[in-house]
Amino acid sequence: MTLAQGGSAPSYITHRMIVLTMILLAAPAIVAQQYSPSLYSGMQWRQIGPFRAGRVTGVTGVPGQPAVYYMGTAGGGAWKTTDGGMVWKPIFDKQNVASIGAIAVAPSNTNVVYIGTGDVSNVGASVNQGNGTFKEMNNQAFGHESKFSMGNDIADINHDGWLDVMTVDMLPADEKVLKSSLGDDPLTLYLYQRGYGYNYQYSRNCLQLNTGEGKKFSDIALYSGVAATDWSWSPLIADFNLDGRNDIFRPILVGISNLDFFRIFNRWGQLVYATTQNGQGWDGTLGGRPQETGTFVYMVQGKDYTGKIHFKKGTFILIR
Repeated sequence: MTLAQGGSAPSYITHRMIVLTMILLAAPAIVAQQYSPSLYSGMQWRQIGPFRAGRVTGVTGVPGQPAVYYMGTAGGGAWKTTDGGMVWKPIFDKQNVASIGAIAVAPSNTNVVYIGTGDVSNVGASVNQGNGTFKEMNNQAFGHESKFSMGNDIADINHDGWLDVMTVDMLPADEKVLKSSLGDDPLTLYLYQRGYGYNYQYSRNCLQLNTGEGKKFSDIALYSGVAATDWSWSPLIADFNLDGRNDIFRPILVGISNLDFFRIFNRWGQLVYATTQNGQGWDGTLGGRPQETGTFVYMVQGKDYTGKIHFKKGTFILIR
């Protein structure tokens, strides 16, 4: 229907406009409705899993089943999802090995899954040949390298115009920690890796000096005194004090290296749990009997990686 200029709109159109205006005016009131902060102010984000203990080392899907995947982890076994990753369930808990290096589904039978234990990987060094191709030269460029290479940085540390490489690992500087820590792979596995083309890998930092125009590196970490820095995750090379020389910065380890004691008492002062082992915790029982809901007192003392003693005590509530 067309209206003549200067004419008035029919009443039913005006009615529709009034109804529409009322709806639009009412909409913001619905959107603006809020809940009192007191209902959620005590809530906090927390990790609910899956607790897969380390990085993912392998993932594989199942042909014809787009929502089914398997995942292997460095220290948490193998996992399976049937809903495209929304929920993962552990499938390796009954085995006595937690470190997974590879995982694959059998093409002939998708109900058969092959899982290779042991987290072993080879470092790659693909060098640009300048003709649109790359050549793998890791074993030729590096005489040896860090086993896990948990963090790295690349910079010209000696100002010769060529980039050098630093990788950090887990070799402890403290002799006591070194002697009480698990060593590298046994000789049989070490030789087995060599037979499959793996380069020489050691659990310590490497400071690889570029001595061959990007095609040859020499490790000077021991010579430079930076080979052993315990659990290090990220080196950073820069001129921090502006003296014209590049410095190597690494985070200082935090946390308790040696636990003197961890004790828990009930409200009557009775000792219900005690340990001197790092990573151990109370299961809420005393003499095999579950304790009732209540308040408990804890006391803990230990030394950090710098040798400083820390002591703390407080309370917590056990809820049944």
